[in-house]
Amino acid sequence: MKKWIQAGCVALVTVLMIVVGCVSKNPWQVLARSVAKQATLTDLDTSVAMEMTLSQEGQKVSVVSDMDLKCSGINTPDMKYATDSAMTVSALGITQQLDMQTYYYDGWCYTDMIGEKYKYATDLSTIMNSLQQNMNTSNLTAAQMLDLSMTEENGQTVLAFTADPTQMNEQVKEALGLIGDQLASLGEIAMDVHDVHGTYTINKDGYYTAAHVIMSYEMSILGISIPVDTDIHMTFNNPGEPVNVELPDLSAYNEIELPEAD
Repeated sequence: MKKWIQAGCVALVTVLMIVVGCVSKNPWQVLARSVAKQATLTDLDTSVAMEMTLSQEGQKVSVVSDMDLKCSGINTPDMKYATDSAMTVSALGITQQLDMQTYYYDGWCYTDMIGEKYKYATDLSTIMNSLQQNMNTSNLTAAQMLDLSMTEENGQTVLAFTADPTQMNEQVKEALGLIGDQLASLGEIAMDVHDVHGTYTINKDGYYTAAHVIMSYEMSILGISIPVDTDIHMTFNNPGEPVNVELPDLSAYNEIELPEAD
């Protein structure tokens, strides 16, 4: 009888292990757990590389941008962050580069751009919304996806996804960044998203370590239709670990007042 009980226990444990193993290998559940895990981060060290091509009447505009972002104390009164970004725009044989550093500390946002240093007062919720916009392009949810598959590579989980284009308008607008802001000043931008797909790489602790998102869409402004292709690579450095945000001497920044939103 004891042997039968032992055999039954072994069989039960085996079945449970198989069931748990199957559950853990469900890509939708892996995604949901990673999205929830990512939301718990209080510190962030991220690198973003983006290549964008805009086409119009046989001409192409190439935009290449790189940004390093470090943030600590997310969603707390002690939150601070630092970004270092470079954007290169090439069109009609002319190339222009814009370098910019931004910081947030103790209720103030600081910007160093084109030799100008200025600061303006801002609240934590505004900064959090801005930070969220920077991350939204790569941080998709199951509701935005049409298909999801999973593989294992080098001890990490790789989720390959195809997103629902009808759910991607806001993410695409946020991916445009400064270019989108400049175009929006001319009039309302209409988006027609054709394709969004990519991969997430997740470590054994359930955190994203990388994201790759490819987007193809068409935007219309002032009656002009502009096809756009965008390729974004994000790297999450040491997720879950504390991040040291180093700030420069902020005393040289001149205070300005931002115009009130309409």
